[in-house]
Amino acid sequence: MRTPTSARALVAGGVAAAALMFAGSPAFAGTDANVYTTNNAGSGAFHTSGSVERMQACDEKANDGLYPVLELKYGGKEHVLPNIGDDPDCRNSTINIPEGTSVKVRIYLNRPGSDTHNYHASSWHNATA
Repeated sequence: MRTPTSARALVAGGVAAAALMFAGSPAFAGTDANVYTTNNAGSGAFHTSGSVERMQACDEKANDGLYPVLELKYGGKEHVLPNIGDDPDCRNSTINIPEGTSVKVRIYLNRPGSDTHNYHASSWHNATA
């Protein structure tokens, strides 16, 4: 027969075990990145939110003949947010990158019809999916 002291210890041990079981492994918190071209004519963002990452590129100086391009590099892959055109809109996109993956993010300006000139490029910023 159990004594009251050993019963309390058993209950306390069971509560602690249940807390560990429901806590599970800690959730991984990714890191975001906000980037700007060196002339502040373009801005970009990379945000993590669970299993899907969000990207956004905005043209901060419309009708200047340039458009912003947001570029990601991760796990040996490269992803570019499509051309948003030379207007004051933002373009949003989602991408699924495995959780915990290191991501490099930068933004630059491009001129329509020119794929080789990257104007006012930001430095690469580190983020984590």
